[in-house]
Amino acid sequence: MIRLTLLLSALALVTGVCSAEVSEKTNQSFPANSNVVIAVSNVNGSIDIRAWDRPEVSLVAEKKAPTKEGLDEIKIKVDAAPDHLSIKTLYPHHPLDRDQGMVHYSLRVPAGASVEKIENVNCSITVVGVKGYIEISSVNGAINLKDTSSSLSVSTVNGSVRISAENLPHGSNLHIRSVNGSTRLDLPSQVSARFDISSLVGGVHSAFPLDSSGFIGRSYHGTAGSGDASVKIETVNGSVSIEKH
Repeated sequence: MIRLTLLLSALALVTGVCSAEVSEKTNQSFPANSNVVIAVSNVNGSIDIRAWDRPEVSLVAEKKAPTKEGLDEIKIKVDAAPDHLSIKTLYPHHPLDRDQGMVHYSLRVPAGASVEKIENVNCSITVVGVKGYIEISSVNGAINLKDTSSSLSVSTVNGSVRISAENLPHGSNLHIRSVNGSTRLDLPSQVSARFDISSLVGGVHSAFPLDSSGFIGRSYHGTAGSGDASVKIETVNGSVSIEKH
């Protein structure tokens, strides 16, 4: 059963172009399987997803806009079932204009969940403790993943990427694509993986041995242990750092 509670609807004075900001926060809970698939689509506003040990998903959504009318025009569409939860943000008129408002999402999900098709444009995406597959795309916001232990696919244009993997199982694949943002990947010191890194301009540092080749644009390749997993990083201008923990 969906439990929907209206927590806050307030008018607050702020400085700047707008003289006031209206916000509204809702809290919903949905029964969920241990391997529930999560999808979130947003434009303006952060997305924060963290694992817990309950058989349900908790969703807190906070809408903000310059006016009450603007707030009401932002719609949140939720499709929920025990095996999936899909959240889509519908903005009026010009969704890339931050003056149209924003939505901040905070989710708590079963640790075995898969976080697929997490899409955002202007604000950060954070995923902590999720053990299933992760797929994220962003334009300007930072991407922060912590305590992952499965395959993942991450792409960004300007935002930075920070990933800390708890472990890298046999057969798993890490694929990271970036244009301008920096990338840092922290891996267990005893990881077994193949590394394939390409960079047009950005510098590359690795705590694991890599061979490099190329003149305009460079490629880096190496193997740690038996090479049971795959790590592929592609960047244009952003720096790449691979560290041990």
